[in-house]
Amino acid sequence: MGEGTREVALVLNAIGLAYSLKPNHIQALDYYNKAYDTLKEIPEKDMGVYLDMSRFLEDIGALYALQQNKTKALSYYYQGLLMRKDVYGENSSEVGMAYERIGDVDLGFEDGNSALEAYKSALEIYMKNESRDFFGCIRLLEHVGKLTILQGESETDLKKENEYLAKGMDYLLKCVELQDIYLNEKSDEEVDWKHSLLNYIANIFFDKVEYDEALKYMNKALEMLEKKYKHPTEEMSDIFHNIGTIYYKKGEQEKALENAKKGYEIRLELFGKYDSTVAQSLSMMVKMYKGLNDKENAEKLEGTLNEMLKSVNVNKEEMKTGLLRLDSKKKFGS
Repeated sequence: MGEGTREVALVLNAIGLAYSLKPNHIQALDYYNKAYDTLKEIPEKDMGVYLDMSRFLEDIGALYALQQNKTKALSYYYQGLLMRKDVYGENSSEVGMAYERIGDVDLGFEDGNSALEAYKSALEIYMKNESRDFFGCIRLLEHVGKLTILQGESETDLKKENEYLAKGMDYLLKCVELQDIYLNEKSDEEVDWKHSLLNYIANIFFDKVEYDEALKYMNKALEMLEKKYKHPTEEMSDIFHNIGTIYYKKGEQEKALENAKKGYEIRLELFGKYDSTVAQSLSMMVKMYKGLNDKENAEKLEGTLNEMLKSVNVNKEEMKTGLLRLDSKKKFGS
């Protein structure tokens, strides 16, 4: 009887999901509640039934989140969390996943502080089972690291801001360490994930004027991309551009120009002459030739650039600084 009832509940919940996608939230909520109530009727519940019940509660919570009702959404997520704690124990992966989903809801409502606390709770559990929950560890180390840094940016006290930054970087560097251990870089998704984080870290070191550390992580990202792809990519051109920018800031103009040219050539090949990224590369190369006191090449490229700018819409701030924030292409937590 129990197994048959459970199958009925799963079907009811699936119907609720279908209605939520239409979206028809009233019908979805009705079927979600029917699914949950059906499981409640099972007299002797095993752990699988309790897990389904907690997931159904999360589905109801997700529906309220879509309706922008944070209080009701979180109330259902916390009910699911408590149920998992009662059944699986405080330190189970299932409890970690419940905390992580609560963090996702908080973040969706732009409550970074609450999200950070929920993510920390999830991370603490995942790290106790690192070899089994390594994806969760990597995911949460990145979330916690970035949120910790963002938390510090709201501080008016520079000392406290730097303390948050140091803590955040510890999480991110641990994330990179686990990525190196557990991710084999065979899938495009894994490569994209790793190179995005490496660039994020490099940009932080760049802002701290720790250029050698910034170069270390930029080069690591580039090495990974070149190993994965046998042809030039947009991401490679961006990294070459940034490596050139870092050498430019270090005053090493020849190395700066060498890397900027590589980025320029890839962009030219991929996007053609009249593209904003190609213009950006030219702008940086003009500065580098001037730094080398090569007036002839600087003036030649400047003429090409000025002609191009008549046809290309370019972000003037990027042209001014020459710094490309690679991490800005990514939505946080993706």
